[in-house]
Amino acid sequence: MITSFAITLALLNSDAPIESVNYFKNFLTQSRIPGIVCLYNQGKTGPFTIAEGLSDIESKTLIANNQLFDSGSIGKMFTTIVTLRLSEERKLSLSDPLGKYVSQVPDSWKSATIAQLLSHTAGLPEYVLYDGIQLTQDFDMLKFFEVMADKPIDFAPGTEFQYSNTNFFMLKLIAEKASSKKFPDLLKQFVFDPAGMTETGPLLNKETLQKRKATGYWITQEIQTIGPAGKSPDLGSGGHFTTVQDLTKFAHALFGGKLLKKESFTQMSTPAPLPHGRKAPYGFGLFIREVNGTKILSHGGNSVGYAGSVTYIPSKDTTIVLLGNAYQMSGDSVALGLARVLYPELNPKPLIEQIDPNPDFSKKLVEVIHSLAAQKLDHPLLNDEIKSRLARPRGQMQLQAFAPTTDCEYDAYLGSETANPDTILRIRVKKGEQKWLATFTIDSDQRVHSVSLSQAPK
Repeated sequence: MITSFAITLALLNSDAPIESVNYFKNFLTQSRIPGIVCLYNQGKTGPFTIAEGLSDIESKTLIANNQLFDSGSIGKMFTTIVTLRLSEERKLSLSDPLGKYVSQVPDSWKSATIAQLLSHTAGLPEYVLYDGIQLTQDFDMLKFFEVMADKPIDFAPGTEFQYSNTNFFMLKLIAEKASSKKFPDLLKQFVFDPAGMTETGPLLNKETLQKRKATGYWITQEIQTIGPAGKSPDLGSGGHFTTVQDLTKFAHALFGGKLLKKESFTQMSTPAPLPHGRKAPYGFGLFIREVNGTKILSHGGNSVGYAGSVTYIPSKDTTIVLLGNAYQMSGDSVALGLARVLYPELNPKPLIEQIDPNPDFSKKLVEVIHSLAAQKLDHPLLNDEIKSRLARPRGQMQLQAFAPTTDCEYDAYLGSETANPDTILRIRVKKGEQKWLATFTIDSDQRVHSVSLSQAPK
């Protein structure tokens, strides 16, 4: 936990090292994200603030350090703290089922526990994918329950990890029921006031703050101004406008031990267990990764026209908070990129071409990629879990990433490693001059449990 670094807003240092500034300049050029603001420290060094790009493209207004952005799913950390604090006060138990607090949900949802909701292992379907209750639409609780009334659970609670905003929407309802308080009051009591946050929440009804809101964008062939977000009763999964200064106060309060008891923070920062010895990449309201043996805790957020990240590297005593004004930005990935500038040992280890011990199997894996590119889930090498996962609405979104790999060819074997109970296997595929790194998780039955694609390093 942070012990050496205390943020003093009056002493913010905007003279960040040139390597960090250049990283963001290059990122904006390559990604076409209009603007980004970052506040970070390196242990006792810093804090540094960097503001690059435009707050509004049409007026050519430069982005400012105190710009307001929608932080999106970063708010799931707020909801987690509220839930864990109510648990500490014995207002609820993490083993309580959803049905104890919310009776209107489908029967198949009711047995999911609060702990499973917090870790995205509950199996609840993603509500924002259904018309009538999407992020750009106005709806109320009656409409939510009407749309979701016939939506079955995606998998038995506790058997898989699947990120779903519905989990944290339900946690908001549970918190209100268990405490007999409104959720904004719980956020103020357990998060905003203890952390000293004064500029986080639904602030846009104040004219002076409206002027500080960065314009949100959607990037396709062109960069388009995004419309306003819809109005909904869901504050549990996000929906907060904030600044990098306020989020940094939050990060140092959370990781500095000021918001939760030690036992609660340990639960928050420990990967959730899954069947067969696997672990989720998520604890309670936190993504948990290891990069070259270094633990990284983070939560990104993407909302209507905005994106960001709160990232903490415990062994480096480093916090990175950033916010940008386009949906397409992956905040956690951008934060990791900065971390690799600060700590080169976090850079990916070179992948070296090796003699393929089983070229026939590798070629079958290329066939798997062809099937996914065609949005077919019937290849015999796919195990039942990946078939079920990719058949769901959120999985269908993930399948879109494979579309460019139609007719790709096997190029090289790049090695494998044990990840008990699975094996991680990497091959490179190509199509013309385009090359991709394909990373497969192979189960003990020699079938594909998961697969991801990324641009192959040059």
